[in-house]
Amino acid sequence: MAESFSLVVNIITLVDIAARTLAVGSPYTSSARGHAAQVRLLVQEIHTMSGVLTAVATMLQSNDRTTDYAKLVTLIGGPLQECTTQLSDLHSLLVKQVSGRNKWIRMGRHLKWPMKEKETIALIERIGRLQRSISLALHAEDLYVTSGSWRSWRD
Repeated sequence: MAESFSLVVNIITLVDIAARTLAVGSPYTSSARGHAAQVRLLVQEIHTMSGVLTAVATMLQSNDRTTDYAKLVTLIGGPLQECTTQLSDLHSLLVKQVSGRNKWIRMGRHLKWPMKEKETIALIERIGRLQRSISLALHAEDLYVTSGSWRSWRD
């Protein structure tokens, strides 16, 4: 049970970081010169990741006795940590981009996306891979639970 609690806390923290990153990064979807399409795709990928993580947290909070929490922590712990690192770094970069003393400089920075196109595409791909890893781990856990209940029903 302690594993599920710590996993839920990690997931909620990650969803919070994703929400804060989206809040800071959303203005760039329409104003980022030359990168608006990549920024929109990045925002969409982060939003999708938040949905997957919310589903994981809901499943863990359901107190399902058939779920092997230690195995689930092993399966998704690495991707969760990596995703937290990626989103924290992006959030820090975006906050640094829009902070400053001069109002005009801050406004100018809001118009320019702080990452190069290749960096943005690489980040989108990494977040997508992490999301798929978490989804596959959940699917594997679901199959494990389903096969166990099928065996007990069959016997």
